[in-house]
Amino acid sequence: MLGNPPYSGHSSNTGKWISDEIKEYFMVDGKPLGEKNPKWLQDDYVKFIRFAQWKLDQAGEGVLGFITNHSYLDNPTFRGMRQSLMNSFDEIYILDLHGNSLKKEKSPDGSKDENVFDIMQGVAIAFFIKNKGDKQSKKVFYSELFGEREKKYSWLLKNSFNSTKWKRTSPIADFYLFTPSDNKLLNQYSKFWKVTEIFPVNSVGIVTSRDNFVIDFEKDKLEKRIKDFVNPKIDDEILKQTYNLTENQSWKIKEQREKLRKDYDWKDSITKILYRPFDTRWIIYNDEMIERTRKDVMTNLLGKVNLALITSYDKRRTI
Repeated sequence: MLGNPPYSGHSSNTGKWISDEIKEYFMVDGKPLGEKNPKWLQDDYVKFIRFAQWKLDQAGEGVLGFITNHSYLDNPTFRGMRQSLMNSFDEIYILDLHGNSLKKEKSPDGSKDENVFDIMQGVAIAFFIKNKGDKQSKKVFYSELFGEREKKYSWLLKNSFNSTKWKRTSPIADFYLFTPSDNKLLNQYSKFWKVTEIFPVNSVGIVTSRDNFVIDFEKDKLEKRIKDFVNPKIDDEILKQTYNLTENQSWKIKEQREKLRKDYDWKDSITKILYRPFDTRWIIYNDEMIERTRKDVMTNLLGKVNLALITSYDKRRTI
């Protein structure tokens, strides 16, 4: 089976069959993922992989070759998907073509790295092999290609599966990474408490979906914009064009303006925010204006002398 399935975070393939089958990827080691927002598992390319996996499971043997979004290789949300693929296939070969401008990827030497397609999301070629008969130990191999687009095209034209230098990886619980990782100190690392066990109240950062409107270096400028927003004399369309506002399913300008007008104390929700390290600005921290306020964590920091720990996940899990 060969293909270049579509990438679409807002999939229109929502039939009962695929909705039931994709649940396989929402489990890892027999337990639910526990992700607060596992929406990327609903991407079309993920569903195409799941369908192809199912077809080859039915056949009992075969080879699957896809070029897709490369996020599933190391993103924590896809750990159930990776484990499921390892359960189905005997050999997995990943050629990561990188080119992810969303992550601002660069070549190891710091030079430019470009996508092979006219898209922002990095891509990878994957070969999944299912053998018939006796099952051997599962094997995952990885190779990668950085650089300018034309150089990648040239390399791909000159090389084949056999000439590619594959490096065997060792996907292990609980992330089952398809990318290389250094696990020399894993046993020692695993003896310590998890950050989420020490700090059970946690979340990712605030998402405004409209930073340029709800955040400003100057409090007065921010307040003026919000006054315009609640001013019934200003037409919705004029406001939209003036401030370059965009709507989505959960945030409609007309509805949000009406709601904010009813909040006579909206000025009290203008407060300081550490936008980036050492970058303090002003924000209207109001449910009607912010897409995701993360109040379960942030309420502990509003007007209180509390400390928060900011940390991140290292995709290569180098310990």
